[in-house]
Amino acid sequence: MSHSTTAASVQVVDVAVVYYAGHGIEIDGINYLIPVDAVLDRDRDVYDEALSLERVLVAVEPAKKLRLVILDACRDNPFTRSMKRTLASRAVGRGLAKVEPTSPNTLIAFASKAGSTASDGDGKYSPFTRALVNHVAKPGLDVRKAFGYVRDDVLKSTGNKQEPYLYGSLGGDDLPLVPAKPAATGPQADPQTAVRRDYELALQIGTRDVWTAFLAQYPDGFYASLAKGQLARIAAEDARLAAAEKARLAEQEKARLAAEKTKQIEPQKAATAKQAELAAEKAGEEKGQQLAAVAPVDQLEKPPVDLPRALQAELRRVGCNPGAVDGNWGERSQRALNLFNTHSGLRLEAKAAAMSRRRANVPLRRRRCCRLRYREAREKPVLATRKAVLVCRLPVEFGRFSDTL
Repeated sequence: MSHSTTAASVQVVDVAVVYYAGHGIEIDGINYLIPVDAVLDRDRDVYDEALSLERVLVAVEPAKKLRLVILDACRDNPFTRSMKRTLASRAVGRGLAKVEPTSPNTLIAFASKAGSTASDGDGKYSPFTRALVNHVAKPGLDVRKAFGYVRDDVLKSTGNKQEPYLYGSLGGDDLPLVPAKPAATGPQADPQTAVRRDYELALQIGTRDVWTAFLAQYPDGFYASLAKGQLARIAAEDARLAAAEKARLAEQEKARLAAEKTKQIEPQKAATAKQAELAAEKAGEEKGQQLAAVAPVDQLEKPPVDLPRALQAELRRVGCNPGAVDGNWGERSQRALNLFNTHSGLRLEAKAAAMSRRRANVPLRRRRCCRLRYREAREKPVLATRKAVLVCRLPVEFGRFSDTL
């Protein structure tokens, strides 16, 4: 911006502020502000390439209430070693010299007092600039009090190594750079309206992220406490769901283990049952063998049968009279058996009785057979014309004395 433009714009304002950040130099007691494109090969180049502080003060002089010049300069001349002096008597200082404004309502703020340098700091802004941003632009804050807060912050951040300094004076009225907000004259709105509206909106959504954003916007107050309660409720519900899911997974794992155990037990049960069945079969076989080793009741040795006497009794019963039933197998008994053969159609050896008698002491078999039957009688004196059946009452195996049976 040209000098004339700056001066013209200042004529129509109440407050004029000039902020300069860079290097300054003092020659023959006059402070100069060095532009970034200045070369300054010789000391007299300052008059052509730099801007005097007096010229800046003249530019802001038309402001009615406040003329403020802020010099964020390190008060260190970087051209001291390279700049050639054309006159040995010309005094060249290493930085800006202190100045006392001659115009009323004028303030000149230096980043550091005379004889000391200003720190550039470790961050984006220097300590002096950072303090200016925090305090000078506060609405309704008097500029002198604002620079007092700036001084305190810079001293604290630099360990009392750098102290900003303010030259000039003002009247008794407060002069804030930013006017205070006008007080409302109408009915005052409820300050909780906005927070209540946002709370109701967050309540409709009800997610953890929404409540977290609400607390970031309104960290304190009644609705902040309600929002924290909502977050606690969500956390409790999440914990309950997590516990239920954990229990469900535990039940599934338990069922799976039980199923695997059942699968492992089933073959064992089958093998055990098979072994029990085999043992039972073996026990049955052993018992059968034991029972087989014992002679059956009906196979026990029976008293020997007197076959001749028994046969004589049967022949007498069927009408073939053998004579006396005395066990003596004589001719009459043989004739009676031959007569029986004639009428029955059988051929029993009449002389076999003696042999059968000799073998009567042999134990008889359990099965009995009786195949002796009458045929139709051919001789009426014996059985007339009737049919009769010879019932074998003797436990005799006829094959032993007759091969025809």
